[in-house]
Amino acid sequence: MEYLFIVLIVVIIASIMVYQSSALKGMHSIHEQRIFPEEVRNILLEKMSVDVELMKAEREDVKVTLSGGVKGKDQDRFHLETNHEGEDLRIEVIEKDTRFGVGLWKNVTLQVEIPQERLGSLMVRTSSGDIDVKGVSTSHSTYESSSGDLTIQGLEHTNMKIQTSSGDVFLNRVQSNHAQISTGSGEVIGEHFDPGTGVFETSSGEISIKSKRLSGDMKASTSSGDFNFIVEEPPDSVSVDFQSNSGEVDVVLEGMDFEVRKNHEVLGKKAEGKVSVVAESSSGDLLVRGNE
Repeated sequence: MEYLFIVLIVVIIASIMVYQSSALKGMHSIHEQRIFPEEVRNILLEKMSVDVELMKAEREDVKVTLSGGVKGKDQDRFHLETNHEGEDLRIEVIEKDTRFGVGLWKNVTLQVEIPQERLGSLMVRTSSGDIDVKGVSTSHSTYESSSGDLTIQGLEHTNMKIQTSSGDVFLNRVQSNHAQISTGSGEVIGEHFDPGTGVFETSSGEISIKSKRLSGDMKASTSSGDFNFIVEEPPDSVSVDFQSNSGEVDVVLEGMDFEVRKNHEVLGKKAEGKVSVVAESSSGDLLVRGNE
């Protein structure tokens, strides 16, 4: 019985490889490009099922490129639509409905190159596509994704809002005055991430943030996911309120006076407690620690 099962698996894998090989032979390249003046300050990208890349570029205009490959007979499946009015630019990738299975062979990316000047607002909405943002500073930014991952690197936001269902969120060298991040089952990983005032919510995903300093109040809420916050320069004045039903709770900050310090609850304050860290979880672990 075990032998037959192995043979069946081998046959299935071989069939997939043969189908994939024949499909790749019929791949067709697509390429659409639009150029917009440097006056653009507000960008909206929506209805995206393709991967999205936004990056700062040494240029004076905004360049939008849709490129990649699809099966030859589906070469008209994707279409780039744009609407430019003054400082506002709206970008959509229209995808025609096709039979089940065609999407397995698409490899399409929308790339937006933005001048070095700071944007006023940026909003990106995708369904299954990943979002990758590098070096684009904005006053207000919103990222929404169903199952795609979100990666943000090397930029500043005044206000940043992120919402995903199952996609992971990765932040590296990111600064904001206010950050609001919500995920379903996705993880939130921040390296050299200063959220300013931060609000974090997740159902089962882990929240792990490493920051140089704590510059604003933070609030985290999880169901079964862990919350870990490590700060390189511990604040001189901070209050901590951690509660978990069944998960472990710990605070490692020098100079803290604890009113309550149990396995599942910690309540403490250092100096006047000017900034606060509040976290609650059903079964996840909660930790805040300073690198002292």
